[in-house]
Amino acid sequence: MASDETISARSVIPFQIESLFPSATTKLAEVINELKALNVTLKCNYCHECPVTIEIIERTVELDDVAGDELSRFRQSMYAYLQLTIKDAALTPAQFKPRDPDKKPYTTIFPSGAVHQLANLTQRICIALALSHPGVFQAREGIAYPIDSHDHTFARHQVEGFISSYELVVEDAQKYNWPPIQKLQIQQTWDWLIENQGFSNSYGEGALGRAIAAFSHTLSSGNTDEGTLDCIWAFVGLEAIYGRSNIATKSQILEKTELLLGVPSRDKKRLSRAYDFRSRFLHGDVDFPIRGSGLDAVRYVSDEHESFVIAAAVLLSTLQMLILTNRHHVKFEFTLQ
Repeated sequence: MASDETISARSVIPFQIESLFPSATTKLAEVINELKALNVTLKCNYCHECPVTIEIIERTVELDDVAGDELSRFRQSMYAYLQLTIKDAALTPAQFKPRDPDKKPYTTIFPSGAVHQLANLTQRICIALALSHPGVFQAREGIAYPIDSHDHTFARHQVEGFISSYELVVEDAQKYNWPPIQKLQIQQTWDWLIENQGFSNSYGEGALGRAIAAFSHTLSSGNTDEGTLDCIWAFVGLEAIYGRSNIATKSQILEKTELLLGVPSRDKKRLSRAYDFRSRFLHGDVDFPIRGSGLDAVRYVSDEHESFVIAAAVLLSTLQMLILTNRHHVKFEFTLQ
């Protein structure tokens, strides 16, 4: 079944870029230029592969001083829109299976599917940004919509944003000088991501695909009540990369992270304590407040926060190391000396 129909669509999300820390080398113009130059194509089952035009619509730039506990930190913030556009993408007939088991599958074009995939592509670019420039990028909820028809309201799709806590993760890693967290080129990160199985379909397949998907879940929380889930997701990613069985998983993570990322110079038991918190929480051995209660839970929040920042830092650092070395799997071997 051939189709001569095309689709033009646009995805827009408001976002904020911040340069928070005195030691950070990230500059706003640098990130913006990298985004504009990013080479991206949309590949999906609903339309032929087509190039994506990326535009940054700048709104405001703010400069201020942030008073910290130990020092005064200078912050530069930019508020803008990230806009992705596809033009005249040829629609591809796709097969659909009706819910009614008595009806046969049918083939048709699906413009809304292409718009949905553009929305997913926008979210995947956000993942690349978070891996390349951790702690400086926040995205609000956006929308993807067709731009070549008068009435395509049915084809609109929400683009989920994220309010991450990775600025705290970066600051913590700098404080303890471990694990190493770096600034990467967005294009390098993107090229590495799309080589991983399932990523182009927004699905975590295989050990590394599951780790990338787990990392994406640590970016999705804008609610402090979900902090513990972020910690759990971080360990899901670490276990996917470093675990090769369900036996002695904690030991595997501790030993293998030191081989790949180096030995912590301070407080070497932080990751071990974080894993213990994760295990106690999952097995119902941690007291915690009711969701949204606002009750005082200083001890719980302190343990949860420390567990998240170290687990997330190690997951981020691991993925960055794999990107820099262009590896798509990690294999460890024991040798006798």
